[in-house]
Amino acid sequence: MTCALTRPLTQVSPSAFSGLSRLRVLHLEDNRLVSLSPEWLQSLSSLRFLYASRNRIVSLPADAFRPLQALRVVTLAGNKIGSGSLTEAFRGTRGLDTVDLAYNLLQEVCASTCSQQ
Repeated sequence: MTCALTRPLTQVSPSAFSGLSRLRVLHLEDNRLVSLSPEWLQSLSSLRFLYASRNRIVSLPADAFRPLQALRVVTLAGNKIGSGSLTEAFRGTRGLDTVDLAYNLLQEVCASTCSQQ
């Protein structure tokens, strides 16, 4: 199952994806999202690919991706993410193959951000 949203979103309701536990691909590119909420991410237990490039995301919550154990690819290019929020956001994501953070406000990425925690 694939879900593609094409309207410019500014926020996502906490229950927007409840009942979609088999969803594997989620496209949220080219919206106006300022955050990715663990509340709506946690119901996406089968999600493998999350595409959220070209939004207005400024930070990532701690453990944002921890419930997504099937997650392999995250694209967050072209947002406004700073270095401070990365380490905690990716904690516990052992299966990630690709994280695209190009064209953000990153000054540096610490080794602990990409280590298997």
